[in-house]
Amino acid sequence: MRPSEEERLAMVGIALELFPPSIKNTLISTSAFRNKLGIALDSKLSVQNLNISFKRSELFNSVRESAANNNKVVKIQDNNQNIWDLTLENHSEYGYVVRLSNESETIILDDFWPFSVVTNERLSIFNLESSKRQLPYSDVSYWRKKLKVAQLTDDEINDLQDDLNNTPYYITEKLDQEIDQGVNKLETMVPQNIKYYERLIGIHKDSKNISEYSQSELKVHLDTLLHHDAFAGIESALLMSSHSAIIKSLGEIEIDESVLIKVFENLSTQGELISQTGLVELGITLLETYPDLGPCIKKLLLKLVDKNEYKWDLLNALIILVDSELALLQLFQDKPTFYRRLASYTQAALIHKCILRKDVVPDNNFTRMILDSHTMTFYCQSLIDLRLDPFWFPDYQSTKQLKSELVGRLYTSALKFKNQLNQLKLGELFFDTDGSSPAPYFELEVNFMLPGPLEGNIPVQKIPPELYKEVIKEEFQLNLKGIAPLINFSQICMLEDEYIDQLIVILKDAKHQLYKTTQQDEILSILIGLASVAARTRNTELAAQVGILARRYRNYVGEHSQVTLLGIGLYAAAAHIELEEWLKYSGDWISELVYLPTEGDEAKNLKNWLDLLTTFEPRLYCKCGRALAALE
Repeated sequence: MRPSEEERLAMVGIALELFPPSIKNTLISTSAFRNKLGIALDSKLSVQNLNISFKRSELFNSVRESAANNNKVVKIQDNNQNIWDLTLENHSEYGYVVRLSNESETIILDDFWPFSVVTNERLSIFNLESSKRQLPYSDVSYWRKKLKVAQLTDDEINDLQDDLNNTPYYITEKLDQEIDQGVNKLETMVPQNIKYYERLIGIHKDSKNISEYSQSELKVHLDTLLHHDAFAGIESALLMSSHSAIIKSLGEIEIDESVLIKVFENLSTQGELISQTGLVELGITLLETYPDLGPCIKKLLLKLVDKNEYKWDLLNALIILVDSELALLQLFQDKPTFYRRLASYTQAALIHKCILRKDVVPDNNFTRMILDSHTMTFYCQSLIDLRLDPFWFPDYQSTKQLKSELVGRLYTSALKFKNQLNQLKLGELFFDTDGSSPAPYFELEVNFMLPGPLEGNIPVQKIPPELYKEVIKEEFQLNLKGIAPLINFSQICMLEDEYIDQLIVILKDAKHQLYKTTQQDEILSILIGLASVAARTRNTELAAQVGILARRYRNYVGEHSQVTLLGIGLYAAAAHIELEEWLKYSGDWISELVYLPTEGDEAKNLKNWLDLLTTFEPRLYCKCGRALAALE
C-alpha cells in the first residue's frame, strides 16, 4: 500500500532529522533534492537588523509584477501585517534594487538584477558579477544559458545567489562588514559549503600530494583566477602560498611586470603574512626576467621579518580555528589531507588579511580564546591524519614553527637564485657575511627544514650514503645515550633501515631502560621521538617497542599523563598504514589507557579527547567500545 502524500512528506521529514544540522540544511536548501522528493519550500526573507520579513514567494512575485509593468508600485505585506509599496528600480551601482516604503521608512534591497525583463541586461550584469567573483567557466556557462532563455524560478534565483555568495569575494565583503560591526560569526569565517573551498583553492580530482596538485588541478584554478583581472587574480592566488610548489606553478604563468609591481605595492600595506611570503618567493624566481622587482622584494622582505609577533600568533591561531572547524564539518572526508590543510591555510590567510587591513590588533585574549577552544579538535584530527600522512605532526603547529617554515622558504629560494641576487646586490638581504648562511634577522634554526603541513605524505629526502655514514659516525653513538640526537636527525632526513634495526636491538638489550634518565622532559621527548620515528619509517616493530617503553615510564609523564600517552600511542600507531592494523594498535592502546588509575579530572579529560577521535574515525568504536563505555 502506497503512503499518502501527507505520510510520504512526514517520512521525509523524519529521515532528515536523522542527519546533522549542517547536512540537513544543505539538503533542504538544494533545489534538485527538493524537486526529486516533491518538497515545496517557501522561506522567509528577513531584512537585516530589522524585525521585518517577507515570504519569499510573495516578495519575488511582487518584484516580477513590478518589473513586467514598467516598475509599477505593488502592495506587499510583511510578517507584522504592515503594508509596503514595492518597486523594482534600476540603480547605477547595484544594477536593480527593490525599494520598499511606507509612511514611516524606506528600505532598499540590492541584488535583484535577475528579475530584469531585458535579457541582455541580465546577461551583462551577470558577466560583471561572475568576473568580479572569479566564477569557474563551467558555472558561468551554466548560468548564462539559464539567464539567456527565460526568467528564473524562485528556486533558481536562490541557487544563483548561493552560487555568487559561495565565493571568496563575497566572504571577504562579509568579513569586512562583520569586523566593522565588532562581530565574529563562525559560519562566515569558516563557510560550510565545499563549493566555496573549490572556488578558494581549486577542485581536487585525483592528485595524491601537493606537488601533483600544483602541476595539474591548480593550474586550471589559476587560469580561472587570472582570466578576467590579473591583479585581483594574483592576489587571490597568493593567499594559497602555503607551499613552494604553488609559487612555482604561479611563476610559470606570464605576468606583466607592471601588474607585479602593483601587487607588491598593495601587499606591502594591505597584505598578510602568507601572501607576503609567497610574493617575495615569486619575486625571487622572476628576478632574471624582471630585475626591477629588486627594490620591491627588499621593501616587502624587511616588512615580513620585522618584529610583528602578534601577526604570527594570530595567523597560527586562525589556522587552528579553520582546520578544526573543517574537521568537524567533515567536508573533506574523501579528500587527501593536504587538500583540507591547503583550504585551512588559505582561508586563515583570507581572514588574516581582512583583520589586518582594518588595522584591528586583536589582544592576546582573542588568540588565547581560539587556541583554548579549538586546539584539542585540531590535534585529534591531525592524529587521525597521521596514518596516511606520517611526516607532519600536530606538535609542529606553533607560531615559532610557522614563522620558521615560511621565512625559511625564502632563504631556500634565495640559495637557488644566489647569483641573480648577488648581481643585483640583494644577496646581503638573505645571507650572512659568509655568503651562504641565512641573514641573522631571519632567526632561523634547523627546524625550518622540517616537513610542512602540506607535506605529510611526502617522504623526507635521504642524504647520500657516504655523507650519511660520516654524519652518523661523528654525531651519534648508537646506544641509549645516542637516541635523542638520532631522533632529531630523523625529522629532516630519512633513516636507513639498518639504524632503525639497531635502535630496536639497543632497546631490547637494555630491557627498555633509558640511560641514566629520570627527568620528565627528557623521557617524554624520547617517547614522542621514538613514536614519531616509528610513524615516519612505517616500522611496526619499533611501534611495538614504544608501547613497552611507555608502560615502563608512564608514571614519569606527569600532568595529564593519560592524554599525553594517548598522543604518543597514536603517533606510533601511524607505523601501520593499513586501516585494520592501525585500528587494532590504536584500539589496544586506548583500551589500556582507559583502565589505568586516574586522578582528578583525568578521566573526564581523556573522555573528551576520545569522543572527538571517534567522531573523526567512528571505526575506532569497534576496537575499544567496551573501554569507552567504562568512562561513561
